[in-house]
Amino acid sequence: MSNNTATWITAVALLSAAVGLLSVIVHTAKFFARIAREDRRLRVLAVVTGFFFFSLTVINWLILGGISALIGGSAVRGKVESGQFFLRASSKYTAVSSSTYTSLWYYETITRVWSAFVIGFVLVAAFLIYEFERSGKNESN
Repeated sequence: MSNNTATWITAVALLSAAVGLLSVIVHTAKFFARIAREDRRLRVLAVVTGFFFFSLTVINWLILGGISALIGGSAVRGKVESGQFFLRASSKYTAVSSSTYTSLWYYETITRVWSAFVIGFVLVAAFLIYEFERSGKNESN
């Protein structure tokens, strides 16, 4: 299999995963927004939970930034050449061990996916709760 074919297969797989993730976000947010519409306590719980997970996401990004600054850059933006692993910060490359590179690459990737899920979920849920509130007020008038 050529590199070009592997790249296209990877791109299609990532696009498919992104569409699936977006679908899960929207359907889960709709479910929680409907529940929150029915009960004020659940609405408060939804807001507190959303704020909690959003705060964890921000803290996780700060930790990732600190780790990247301490060890010399990002593995996702780094490269592997001739069996050597390099992290990248701006245009500077720093050589690291394979285990450091791999661990940081997984941590960065999981952080990005987690962030996309949490931020997407919080935004969609907040919008839906707002819309349910607005439509409820219009129905009562």
